[in-house]
Amino acid sequence: MCLAREFDPAVDVDEELDVIAALAAACPDDLAGLRAYLFGTLGFTGDSENYYDPRNSFLNDVVRRRRGIPISLSVIAMEVGGRRGVPLVGIGLPGHFLTRSEDDRSAYLDAFSGQLLTVEGVERLFAATTGGGQLEPAWLEPVGPVDTLRRMLNNLRRIYDVRFVEDGGRRLLATVELDLLLPGAGGEVRAARAACLARMLRTGEAIAEFVALADESEKAGDEEEAERWRRQIRAATALVN
Repeated sequence: MCLAREFDPAVDVDEELDVIAALAAACPDDLAGLRAYLFGTLGFTGDSENYYDPRNSFLNDVVRRRRGIPISLSVIAMEVGGRRGVPLVGIGLPGHFLTRSEDDRSAYLDAFSGQLLTVEGVERLFAATTGGGQLEPAWLEPVGPVDTLRRMLNNLRRIYDVRFVEDGGRRLLATVELDLLLPGAGGEVRAARAACLARMLRTGEAIAEFVALADESEKAGDEEEAERWRRQIRAATALVN
Protein backbone atom coordinates (compact mmCIF):
# COMPACT_ATOMS: atom_id res chain seq x y z
CA MET A 1 0.00 0.00 0.00
CA CYS A 2 2.93 2.32 0.60
CA LEU A 3 4.05 1.54 -2.94
CA ALA A 4 0.65 2.63 -4.22
CA ARG A 5 0.92 5.83 -2.21
CA GLU A 6 4.29 6.62 -3.81
CA PHE A 7 2.49 6.90 -7.15
CA ASP A 8 -0.76 8.37 -5.81
CA PRO A 9 -0.38 10.56 -2.69
CA ALA A 10 -4.14 10.39 -2.14
CA VAL A 11 -3.90 6.74 -1.07
CA ASP A 12 -4.64 6.38 2.66
CA VAL A 13 -2.62 3.35 3.75
CA ASP A 14 -4.48 2.79 7.03
CA GLU A 15 -7.83 3.04 5.28
CA GLU A 16 -6.76 0.55 2.63
CA LEU A 17 -5.53 -1.90 5.27
CA ASP A 18 -8.92 -1.61 6.97
CA VAL A 19 -10.52 -2.68 3.68
CA ILE A 20 -8.38 -5.82 3.61
CA ALA A 21 -9.19 -6.50 7.25
CA ALA A 22 -12.89 -6.26 6.43
CA LEU A 23 -12.47 -8.74 3.58
CA ALA A 24 -10.66 -11.11 5.90
CA ALA A 25 -13.32 -10.91 8.59
CA ALA A 26 -15.78 -12.82 6.40
CA CYS A 27 -13.25 -15.33 5.04
CA PRO A 28 -13.32 -19.01 6.09
CA ASP A 29 -10.36 -20.25 8.09
CA ASP A 30 -9.12 -22.99 5.77
CA LEU A 31 -7.36 -22.92 2.41
CA ALA A 32 -10.21 -24.38 0.36
CA GLY A 33 -12.62 -21.91 1.93
CA LEU A 34 -10.26 -18.99 1.35
CA ARG A 35 -9.95 -19.96 -2.30
CA ALA A 36 -13.73 -20.25 -2.74
CA TYR A 37 -14.35 -16.95 -0.93
CA LEU A 38 -11.76 -14.79 -2.70
CA PHE A 39 -12.02 -16.20 -6.21
CA GLY A 40 -15.61 -17.36 -6.17
CA THR A 41 -17.73 -15.23 -3.84
CA LEU A 42 -15.74 -12.00 -4.22
CA GLY A 43 -14.73 -12.62 -7.83
CA PHE A 44 -11.02 -11.83 -7.66
CA THR A 45 -9.41 -12.91 -10.92
CA GLY A 46 -6.44 -12.39 -13.20
CA ASP A 47 -6.66 -9.48 -15.61
CA SER A 48 -5.86 -11.30 -18.83
CA GLU A 49 -7.25 -8.55 -21.07
CA ASN A 50 -5.21 -5.67 -19.62
CA TYR A 51 -2.34 -7.52 -17.96
CA TYR A 52 0.06 -4.55 -18.20
CA ASP A 53 -2.32 -2.01 -16.69
CA PRO A 54 -0.32 -0.44 -13.82
CA ARG A 55 -3.39 -0.68 -11.59
CA ASN A 56 -2.84 -4.43 -11.50
CA SER A 57 0.30 -3.81 -9.42
CA PHE A 58 -1.25 -1.44 -6.85
CA LEU A 59 -3.04 -3.30 -4.05
CA ASN A 60 -5.66 -0.62 -3.43
CA ASP A 61 -6.76 -0.87 -7.06
CA VAL A 62 -6.59 -4.67 -7.04
CA VAL A 63 -8.90 -4.82 -4.01
CA ARG A 64 -11.47 -2.49 -5.55
CA ARG A 65 -11.37 -3.76 -9.12
CA ARG A 66 -11.02 -7.43 -8.11
CA ARG A 67 -8.48 -7.69 -10.93
CA GLY A 68 -4.73 -8.15 -10.80
CA ILE A 69 -1.66 -10.05 -11.89
CA PRO A 70 -0.32 -13.19 -10.19
CA ILE A 71 1.87 -11.43 -7.65
CA SER A 72 -0.60 -8.77 -6.53
CA LEU A 73 -3.44 -11.28 -6.23
CA SER A 74 -1.10 -13.57 -4.31
CA VAL A 75 -0.24 -10.78 -1.87
CA ILE A 76 -3.96 -10.21 -1.25
CA ALA A 77 -4.41 -13.94 -0.60
CA MET A 78 -1.43 -13.97 1.78
CA GLU A 79 -2.71 -10.95 3.69
CA VAL A 80 -6.25 -12.29 4.00
CA GLY A 81 -4.99 -15.75 4.88
CA GLY A 82 -2.63 -14.40 7.52
CA ARG A 83 -5.53 -12.66 9.23
CA ARG A 84 -7.61 -15.85 9.24
CA GLY A 85 -5.03 -18.34 10.45
CA VAL A 86 -4.38 -19.68 6.95
CA PRO A 87 -0.69 -18.80 6.53
CA LEU A 88 0.51 -18.66 2.94
CA VAL A 89 4.03 -18.05 1.61
CA GLY A 90 5.03 -16.56 -1.73
CA ILE A 91 6.54 -18.78 -4.41
CA GLY A 92 8.37 -16.74 -7.06
CA LEU A 93 8.55 -18.96 -10.11
CA PRO A 94 10.22 -17.45 -13.18
CA GLY A 95 7.41 -15.76 -15.08
CA HIS A 96 4.69 -16.59 -12.55
CA PHE A 97 3.95 -16.09 -8.87
CA LEU A 98 2.08 -18.50 -6.62
CA THR A 99 1.42 -19.02 -2.94
CA ARG A 100 1.80 -22.18 -0.94
CA SER A 101 0.35 -23.28 2.34
CA GLU A 102 2.92 -22.71 5.06
CA ASP A 103 1.67 -25.85 6.78
CA ASP A 104 1.34 -28.13 3.75
CA ARG A 105 4.17 -28.13 1.20
CA SER A 106 1.97 -29.94 -1.31
CA ALA A 107 -0.83 -27.33 -1.42
CA TYR A 108 -0.39 -24.39 -3.82
CA LEU A 109 -2.72 -21.58 -4.81
CA ASP A 110 -2.54 -19.95 -8.24
CA ALA A 111 -4.24 -16.64 -7.45
CA PHE A 112 -4.34 -15.62 -11.12
CA SER A 113 -6.67 -18.50 -12.00
CA GLY A 114 -8.01 -19.13 -8.50
CA GLN A 115 -7.01 -22.80 -8.68
CA LEU A 116 -5.59 -25.01 -5.96
CA LEU A 117 -2.66 -27.04 -7.27
CA THR A 118 -0.52 -29.98 -6.21
CA VAL A 119 3.21 -30.03 -6.93
CA GLU A 120 2.42 -31.93 -10.13
CA GLY A 121 -0.09 -29.24 -11.05
CA VAL A 122 2.55 -26.56 -10.53
CA GLU A 123 4.91 -28.50 -12.82
CA ARG A 124 2.26 -28.65 -15.53
CA LEU A 125 1.47 -24.94 -15.13
CA PHE A 126 5.15 -24.04 -15.39
CA ALA A 127 5.59 -26.17 -18.50
CA ALA A 128 2.54 -24.53 -20.09
CA THR A 129 3.63 -20.97 -19.32
CA THR A 130 7.25 -21.50 -20.41
CA GLY A 131 6.70 -23.60 -23.51
CA GLY A 132 7.87 -26.84 -21.98
CA GLY A 133 10.30 -25.62 -19.33
CA GLN A 134 11.23 -27.92 -16.47
CA LEU A 135 10.63 -26.75 -12.92
CA GLU A 136 13.68 -26.53 -10.65
CA PRO A 137 13.03 -27.60 -7.02
CA ALA A 138 14.76 -24.43 -5.72
CA TRP A 139 12.06 -22.32 -7.34
CA LEU A 140 9.48 -23.82 -4.97
CA GLU A 141 11.21 -22.30 -1.93
CA PRO A 142 9.41 -19.34 -0.32
CA VAL A 143 10.41 -15.77 -1.08
CA GLY A 144 10.23 -13.03 1.53
CA PRO A 145 8.63 -9.58 1.53
CA VAL A 146 11.68 -7.74 0.16
CA ASP A 147 11.98 -10.05 -2.85
CA THR A 148 8.23 -9.84 -3.42
CA LEU A 149 8.25 -6.04 -3.34
CA ARG A 150 11.30 -5.90 -5.60
CA ARG A 151 9.51 -8.12 -8.11
CA MET A 152 6.46 -5.85 -8.01
CA LEU A 153 8.71 -2.87 -8.68
CA ASN A 154 10.33 -4.72 -11.58
CA ASN A 155 6.89 -5.31 -13.08
CA LEU A 156 6.11 -1.61 -12.84
CA ARG A 157 9.54 -0.77 -14.25
CA ARG A 158 8.80 -2.76 -17.41
CA ILE A 159 5.42 -1.06 -17.77
CA TYR A 160 6.75 2.46 -17.29
CA ASP A 161 9.73 1.78 -19.52
CA VAL A 162 7.29 1.24 -22.40
CA ARG A 163 5.34 4.35 -21.35
CA PHE A 164 8.45 6.50 -20.93
CA VAL A 165 7.28 9.32 -23.19
CA GLU A 166 4.00 9.76 -21.28
CA ASP A 167 5.68 11.52 -18.36
CA GLY A 168 9.29 11.93 -19.47
CA GLY A 169 10.44 8.95 -17.44
CA ARG A 170 9.41 10.20 -13.98
CA ARG A 171 7.48 7.06 -13.03
CA LEU A 172 10.20 4.82 -14.43
CA LEU A 173 12.79 6.65 -12.35
CA ALA A 174 10.58 6.32 -9.27
CA THR A 175 10.49 2.52 -9.58
CA VAL A 176 14.29 2.36 -9.69
CA GLU A 177 14.81 4.78 -6.82
CA LEU A 178 12.35 2.84 -4.68
CA ASP A 179 14.25 -0.34 -5.51
CA LEU A 180 17.44 1.32 -4.30
CA LEU A 181 15.82 1.80 -0.88
CA LEU A 182 15.35 -1.96 -0.46
CA PRO A 183 18.01 -4.14 1.16
CA GLY A 184 20.31 -5.86 -1.30
CA ALA A 185 20.12 -3.29 -4.10
CA GLY A 186 23.34 -3.60 -6.09
CA GLY A 187 25.16 -2.15 -9.03
CA GLU A 188 22.60 -3.26 -11.58
CA VAL A 189 19.88 -1.20 -9.90
CA ARG A 190 22.20 1.81 -9.74
CA ALA A 191 23.00 1.30 -13.42
CA ALA A 192 19.30 1.14 -14.24
CA ARG A 193 18.82 4.47 -12.48
CA ALA A 194 21.74 5.98 -14.39
CA ALA A 195 20.37 4.69 -17.69
CA CYS A 196 16.99 6.22 -16.91
CA LEU A 197 18.64 9.55 -16.06
CA ALA A 198 20.48 9.44 -19.39
CA ARG A 199 17.20 8.89 -21.24
CA MET A 200 15.76 11.86 -19.36
CA LEU A 201 18.78 13.87 -20.60
CA ARG A 202 20.01 14.31 -17.03
CA THR A 203 23.33 13.21 -18.42
CA GLY A 204 25.59 14.75 -15.79
CA GLU A 205 23.94 12.69 -13.06
CA ALA A 206 24.01 9.58 -15.24
CA ILE A 207 27.71 9.94 -16.03
CA ALA A 208 28.55 10.51 -12.36
CA GLU A 209 26.86 7.25 -11.41
CA PHE A 210 28.52 5.25 -14.17
CA VAL A 211 31.90 6.74 -13.18
CA ALA A 212 31.34 5.66 -9.58
CA LEU A 213 30.40 2.15 -10.70
CA ALA A 214 33.48 1.92 -12.94
CA ASP A 215 35.77 3.10 -10.14
CA GLU A 216 34.30 0.61 -7.67
CA SER A 217 34.67 -2.25 -10.15
CA GLU A 218 38.25 -1.27 -10.89
CA LYS A 219 39.13 -1.15 -7.21
CA ALA A 220 37.57 -4.59 -6.79
CA GLY A 221 39.79 -5.92 -9.57
CA ASP A 222 36.94 -6.58 -11.99
CA GLU A 223 38.30 -4.97 -15.15
CA GLU A 224 35.65 -6.50 -17.39
CA GLU A 225 32.89 -4.97 -15.28
CA ALA A 226 34.71 -1.64 -15.13
CA GLU A 227 34.95 -1.56 -18.92
CA ARG A 228 31.24 -2.26 -19.17
CA TRP A 229 30.52 0.88 -17.13
CA ARG A 230 33.05 2.88 -19.17
CA ARG A 231 31.11 2.03 -22.32
CA GLN A 232 28.02 3.45 -20.62
CA ILE A 233 30.00 6.59 -19.76
CA ARG A 234 30.96 7.01 -23.41
CA ALA A 235 27.38 6.47 -24.56
CA ALA A 236 26.04 9.04 -22.07
CA THR A 237 28.78 11.50 -23.01
CA ALA A 238 27.79 11.15 -26.66
CA LEU A 239 24.31 12.39 -25.72
CA VAL A 240 25.85 15.60 -24.39
CA ASN A 241 28.00 16.11 -27.48
